[in-house]
Amino acid sequence: MKRLSWYVARRYLASRRKGTFVSLITLIAVGGVFVGVAALIIVIAVMTGLQQDLQAKIVGMNPHVYIFEQGTGFRMPEWEGVLETARGAPDVVAAEPFVMTQVALFREGTDYAQPGTLYGLAPESGGPALTELEADIRAGELEFGPTRTGYPPLLVGRRLAEKMTLFPGDTVVAVSLENIKTGPTGDL
Repeated sequence: MKRLSWYVARRYLASRRKGTFVSLITLIAVGGVFVGVAALIIVIAVMTGLQQDLQAKIVGMNPHVYIFEQGTGFRMPEWEGVLETARGAPDVVAAEPFVMTQVALFREGTDYAQPGTLYGLAPESGGPALTELEADIRAGELEFGPTRTGYPPLLVGRRLAEKMTLFPGDTVVAVSLENIKTGPTGDL
C-alpha cells in the first residue's frame, strides 16, 4: 500500500515533458497547501494556549460557586451553619465566608470617586485557600504590613490603581453605597 501511494504521488507530480521533473505550478500549489496547513496548526495551537490561560485565570480568581440568601440584602445571619453544610458536601475542596459590597473609592486628598466592588475575606480561617489570590496572600507572596495610617491594608487591581493614580502606601477611603439615601435630585 505504501508503494502505491508513492507511485501515484510520483506519477502526478512529474511533468509530462521529459525535461522537467516537477512543474512550477505544481510547486506553487504544494507550497500554498503547506503554508496554509502550517498557519492553521500554529493558530490553533496559540488559541488553545490562550483559552487555557484565560480559563485558568478566571477559575483561579473566582470561586466556582457562590451561596447567597435569597432577598435584596444578601445578608446571611446563620452563615456558620451554611458554611459547615457547604464544607461537608461531597467534592467540595474549600469553602470560605466573604463580604461583598459596592463601594466608592476616594484617593486621600481628592474628591474624585471611582466605583468598585469590595471583597472581604478571612484568610486565617484555617481551611484550604479558595482562590489563587488567597493562596498567594497566605504564602506571603503579597506583603500586607501595617499601614502608616493604621487602617487595614487594601489590595487594588492594576487597572483601578492606574485609573486613580495609586501607588503602594497611598491611602484610599472606601465608602459603602449600600445604605446611602439620596433625594429626588441625587443629593445626599
